[in-house]
Amino acid sequence: MKGLCVSIAALAFALPLASCGVDDDYSGLRDGDCWHVGNRADRIYCATTYTQLLAHPERYDGRRIQIQGRAVAKDVIEIYPSLDSFEGNEIQASLSLRSGEGVPELRAYLLSPKRVDSASRVVVMGVFHLNRTVPVGKRQGVTLETIRLGTLELDEFKL
Repeated sequence: MKGLCVSIAALAFALPLASCGVDDDYSGLRDGDCWHVGNRADRIYCATTYTQLLAHPERYDGRRIQIQGRAVAKDVIEIYPSLDSFEGNEIQASLSLRSGEGVPELRAYLLSPKRVDSASRVVVMGVFHLNRTVPVGKRQGVTLETIRLGTLELDEFKL
């Protein structure tokens, strides 16, 4: 009898929650690929994971995205999905940051002696451009820039 009372109480609590709907104007999860975040009307980002970006780069091509990765400053600033990816030199999974408002500041940080890691954890926000020069599955034996997943026009970053 005690178990039945607990079950009825749990059901009575769960039913009102299950009936709660999400307003169609809500700017949260959309099409299962991102959360819309941002504090400015002209800069709303599709916050997603690097894994989703690697799995479906065409979904994000030309969109403002926010992802977390590992950044290192070389000729260009490179973003990798993880420290292991950077250490394994997985260029095909990397993004290059060539332009944007945050590039000089991020480069200065990455080249500073304050850094602890060889590739610093960073959240980057900007417009993603898929590298379409060579199809994703056929990137063997070509230059580094044609191997990269794409570029990001950096708007801002968080350490």
